[in-house]
Amino acid sequence: MDLGRRRPIVRDVSLKLFRKTNDAVQLPRGITGFNVSTSVDVRAFRKTLYTAARISGFTVDNPPPDEHEMYHTLVRSLVSFRDEQWSLLLNIHHPYVAFSAPITDVCNFNFDFRDCEGLAANLFGYTVLSCEFLNSPVTKDSISLLGETEKYELKYWAPQTLGHVIFNFWD
Repeated sequence: MDLGRRRPIVRDVSLKLFRKTNDAVQLPRGITGFNVSTSVDVRAFRKTLYTAARISGFTVDNPPPDEHEMYHTLVRSLVSFRDEQWSLLLNIHHPYVAFSAPITDVCNFNFDFRDCEGLAANLFGYTVLSCEFLNSPVTKDSISLLGETEKYELKYWAPQTLGHVIFNFWD
């Protein structure tokens, strides 16, 4: 069975999962990590990640367990395939995953989002957000569903892209 053909290489369902009004994407309430009661089961995600990596021929290197406390909305892993590396980002409040250039400095939160086609195809149960979606600009319509606290934080931190709203380090 060819798992690569079971699903598209990059599941760009990003725009379908977020509400759209007049062709504008609307991020769901709580995506920033403020005033949200939902959370993703990180242990279950790690199991899925290791399974997907094994199927896809990738290796996974997780950072020290206490590192994730530096990030408000994400858990990070380093994934490798041959001589290429990506940082995998999981939003801890919604089952959204993204890839970026490897993060070598945990204090650098300016993610360089990238696509990782081989692993993305096997992360079943999670929405893999495309580089194009993550680099889309933040608009008034895209944040219209967010709560007042989230909008306050957006005004303070002034993120320029949807990716920097979804995967942030705001405190």
